[in-house]
Amino acid sequence: MARSLGIHLQSHGFDFALLEGSAKKYSVTKSGSAVFRSEDLRSTKRLGKLIADTCKAGKVDQVIVTLPASGVVMRELSMPFNDREKVMQVLKFEVESELYHLDIDDVIADFIELNDGRATPTLLVSVLEKERIASSLEVLDHADCDPPVVTLSHGSLLAALNELPHEGAEGSEGREAYLHIGAESSLMMVLNGDGSLYGVRALPLGWLELARGLNIEDAEMALPESSSDEENANEDSGSEETPADSIEEGADAGEESASEEDSEEEDEDDHEVTIGGDSSLPFGISFETALELADDAAQQGFMARFASEVRRGLAAMGIPSGGSLYMLGARIPGLEGYLEARLGKDIAPLDLGQVDKNDNVPEPIAFGAGLRGLGVDVSPMNFRQEEFRYARGLERVEGPLTLALVGLIVFFAIEFVLNFKVIQQRQADANALYVKAHNKVEQINKRVQDDEEYPIEWIVKSDFAGMGIADEERIIRLGNNVRKGKTQLDELMGASALEMPSSCLEAWRLLMTFLEDEMASFNGRWMIESFEFSSVEASSRQPAHVDAKFGITIFPDGSGDFIGRFDQIPSALNRQDWTVGEALIPSTESVGTEGAKSGVVKVKILTNSPAITPGAGK
Repeated sequence: MARSLGIHLQSHGFDFALLEGSAKKYSVTKSGSAVFRSEDLRSTKRLGKLIADTCKAGKVDQVIVTLPASGVVMRELSMPFNDREKVMQVLKFEVESELYHLDIDDVIADFIELNDGRATPTLLVSVLEKERIASSLEVLDHADCDPPVVTLSHGSLLAALNELPHEGAEGSEGREAYLHIGAESSLMMVLNGDGSLYGVRALPLGWLELARGLNIEDAEMALPESSSDEENANEDSGSEETPADSIEEGADAGEESASEEDSEEEDEDDHEVTIGGDSSLPFGISFETALELADDAAQQGFMARFASEVRRGLAAMGIPSGGSLYMLGARIPGLEGYLEARLGKDIAPLDLGQVDKNDNVPEPIAFGAGLRGLGVDVSPMNFRQEEFRYARGLERVEGPLTLALVGLIVFFAIEFVLNFKVIQQRQADANALYVKAHNKVEQINKRVQDDEEYPIEWIVKSDFAGMGIADEERIIRLGNNVRKGKTQLDELMGASALEMPSSCLEAWRLLMTFLEDEMASFNGRWMIESFEFSSVEASSRQPAHVDAKFGITIFPDGSGDFIGRFDQIPSALNRQDWTVGEALIPSTESVGTEGAKSGVVKVKILTNSPAITPGAGK
């Protein structure tokens, strides 16, 4: 049974969820969260130890880390293809013009595809600084975690939301909006009826805004003592420890206190954590404490700003008023009613229906990250690329690598001896085979030479003396010469199945029929400027076909349909059964007459297939 640990790492704290099982059937074993103090962020070692002590996950198969989407550059990019390997090859070049404030060499870009109903694929590209990735990996390394995947919060939230039933069809009518309220920022996500992603917006407001500007130390002293007592009681009731565990933890605590002074000097030389986030927000404060510290004025101000951000996000994604908005994450009293009045939407809290063994509800983004570790690949984003690609450093596998190298050296030594013996035997067999084949070919050549009616070209070359050909290649050369002679004889005697050249006339007929059908729905004028057909014989790479080039000029009809015609023609050609390869229009140019444009279409036409029917699609 696989065990996956999902961690949502933020600058002011983290959430985690430990899952067991598989992608189809799983359970949440443990979940929780912790907040950071400002001094914790001065040392990656101290922060890593805090994560390890809080999770206490034991041995896990996968650790998936999610970083917040706040502060991440997100842009929508239209591409003519959506194959992930091809997109990743050109993604940085395509998005570089949007990163005027960043160095392209200092960031990593990844994407998730949107299903927004456009004709071409739309990619939501996220750009993350390498410094944030490196700092997060260093923290987790001190927590004895080596995550193979580093993703962003909207990818993990999408994985969590896809566990809900989605039975609607694609389209604007089935879209549903979800709002996750986090500590430093919030995330708004719109899904289509089938569960595919329509749009994402990161809102720069979280529940920590309730405590902005407050003196946390003075405010906490003014809180009733019962609140801290209740928190301690909840912490005690939420942890179930055996006596053995208590003894071990007591010993660990003693060792930690004893080694605290020794590690202080190391902590001073340690790196400061750079995860991002707003450092002006108060550190070391929980959600419950923030609610208690915030007065009515602070809460009303937060709700007003939050409603404005949500309204702008919905408008940016083109979501009309009305419908429902499901809320996840922190539950702020009075916020749901306030949003209903301001947005005109039905606001409903959403529960993913998951609890751990202690009846704690896991944080949705950490839960989604844990699902990724079990094989749920709704979002393939992974920012562990380039220099962060390898999961472990060389020093961690130095011992196993040394043992493996020694084993390989012994293996290759034995293999060399065996192969040398085999090569010697094969060489002797090849020499004997060549002598027999050479004698047979010489007998045929003698008959050709003795008969004057046979042309001299029929003599098969069998002597390679003085040509610098290795002995092991002589039999190959002799076989090639014999096959070449046989092919020439078959062609001469009519026994070879020769493929006739393709018909340019048939290609012209197919192309004209296609243009008449394709342009029948166009109300404007169009005309063919030129035709050029070239018949190409079959080769090892492609069948016999006709290379066709034709120039076409299209005049606008006033309806706007003229704009996409130059894209529709090659797309329609690619759907034909008689098209070989990919049809394309390298470029178009303005003619200067009534706004018309002209372009040259290049297409390869297969004319000798019995399955071809004019105008049929693939």
